[in-house]
Amino acid sequence: MNRCRWPGYLVLILSGIGSASFAQGIYNNGATIVVTASTTIYVHGGPNGSYLNEYNGGVSNGAIDNDGTIIIEGNWTNNASNNVFYNNDTEGKVHFIGAVVQTISGSSPTKFENLVINNSTVGTAIQLNVDAEATNSIELIDGIVTTGVNTLILSSDKATSLIGYSNSNFVNGTLRRYINNSGANTDRYAFPVGRGTTSSDYFLIELENNNLTGNGFTYVNGRFDNYPAGGMLSVKEEGTVYYAMCTTGVWRLNPDNAPSNGKYNIIAYTENLNCDLTDNQFAILKRPDASSDEADWACTPCGFSTDPADGINPNNGLGRLVAHGYALRRGFTEFSQFAIGMTSFPLPVQLHKFTGEPHTNGNILVWETEKQESIAYFEVERSGDNLNFEIFQTIEGRGNNYFTTLDDQPYRLTYYRLKIVEKSGEYYYSSIIAIHQQRSEMITYSNPVNQYLTFTYAHDPSDYQVMIYNMQGTKLTESPLMRELDVSYLPAGVYLVIIQNPNFETSITGKLVKE
Repeated sequence: MNRCRWPGYLVLILSGIGSASFAQGIYNNGATIVVTASTTIYVHGGPNGSYLNEYNGGVSNGAIDNDGTIIIEGNWTNNASNNVFYNNDTEGKVHFIGAVVQTISGSSPTKFENLVINNSTVGTAIQLNVDAEATNSIELIDGIVTTGVNTLILSSDKATSLIGYSNSNFVNGTLRRYINNSGANTDRYAFPVGRGTTSSDYFLIELENNNLTGNGFTYVNGRFDNYPAGGMLSVKEEGTVYYAMCTTGVWRLNPDNAPSNGKYNIIAYTENLNCDLTDNQFAILKRPDASSDEADWACTPCGFSTDPADGINPNNGLGRLVAHGYALRRGFTEFSQFAIGMTSFPLPVQLHKFTGEPHTNGNILVWETEKQESIAYFEVERSGDNLNFEIFQTIEGRGNNYFTTLDDQPYRLTYYRLKIVEKSGEYYYSSIIAIHQQRSEMITYSNPVNQYLTFTYAHDPSDYQVMIYNMQGTKLTESPLMRELDVSYLPAGVYLVIIQNPNFETSITGKLVKE
């Protein structure tokens, strides 16, 4: 092979010449090459247009100080004991361009400053036979980088230092990204990785930093692997069972050291997963990196969230619909395998709260949801043993988002749950709460009433509030607590009375019969 040969002890400065062309490649046997700004070197000639960096007789390494652009059509080999480039800043660019496979090889890795991949080869465009690193940026214009057992490294910790990826230009193998670990960073880091060399082998995942820091944490290795399976899936979220995993593959995100502070969010893109995903019936699950046991999958952090809290969004929120093209879960603290789990029914409507308290006339239950037009009704269930539940009340959804009811015949210790029934007939359960009944006779009121509701109490009721609700949870009146309250305007029926103290803690709750 004919190459331009530059022996050791030579310092070649290419400056102000605009461009230089080398048709049969460059063999740098220990020389120093300086490429100044605004200078472009073309190393062309197809696969023969290669760069070979050598160590000259144990005297000097081939080296390049690059502030310009090197365009290479062939292969890149570094057999010197250095990383080829020195005086690394943000200016020097090496641009791989071609229509045949190009390799990055050698006995030592190369540290490029800015690496550009623009190779139209079908299948593998760039083959790594050794680790390759870019200290400032990587731009993926066209072509797939296959790493094999090696790693493509981007050591800039700026989230925007990776540019231009898609299903035609990604990393088939392991991509290492350095993460800003200052403790004040919320950027999103893309890992455009895949398992194969076609557009259908592309599986993008993104890590959204939430101030990760500590314990020597600096980088994360990302890749997409075959799905290791075995055992039985046994994970629930908000009472809903995940029946299967999307076994197209798993994403692996592995740090150099586990951070001791901060959290991160995961955005896993569903393109090419080829699983039968249904709106609101899929979410990201995680398990330890070494596991192949289905029983290890978990939703941690589980449950519904409102940004920026931990967990998943409520039904129809970001990352919950197939049309979004991704799944989203917030608040991870440990790194692991990630995959998509699927449920038979939508996860329950978001409950901002489901709480209860004991009061004089029974137990008061309160729950609040996102406004959900799809809810047909709630069945309020109770149990004395947390095993056998009975329905004691049904409340229509009515588009409301705040509900309250009274159980006037509770057990001494009563367990409650909500069965949320959609208009489609699908249903799901809330979590279970328990209330221990402790009665208080601090305040009483007349019942039934016709015109005036009268109260008796043994202390100053200053700043107490009286609220009357209908049994659908709509507030009808609110006023300061006094000896008498005119309720003549109320139609005959059953109502709910709630009395709150100045700290807005419920003092007494009970039913009221208006004659």
